[in-house]
Amino acid sequence: MIEKTMTVKLSAQEIAWVNEQIATGDYASEGELFADSIAMHQAYNDLVDRLSKDNDRWHQSEAALECNTVEGRSEDGAITIHMNGQFEVRAVLVDSDELKSADARTCERAIHAALRDVLSKVNELRTQQVNSVPSDLPF
Repeated sequence: MIEKTMTVKLSAQEIAWVNEQIATGDYASEGELFADSIAMHQAYNDLVDRLSKDNDRWHQSEAALECNTVEGRSEDGAITIHMNGQFEVRAVLVDSDELKSADARTCERAIHAALRDVLSKVNELRTQQVNSVPSDLPF
């Protein structure tokens, strides 16, 4: 029979805590407490590993959003805005023929409409991207 032993140095405060746990009846012995502590430590390490993997996948997802570009337009097509999934404007295109006879208020409305359209599409893209990232976490 092979027996595993381990020596652990505990501080006076840790020894007092162990004795308190045994005295309250939560644990029958130091060995039971130690075994439970090891199990909790392993569960903690597993959770940290899962969080790390999820974090890596999240960063990959964010990088993918930078590469995806969507287009938003005003109703009349006079203004077109290209924006990536990280809300960075890549291009603003103006159809001068459409705006040649327009006043400032009409131009402002066209810009607002194009911006509202592109932001809506970027939000939709981000939602799809977030929902497609797999997770190892149970919650």
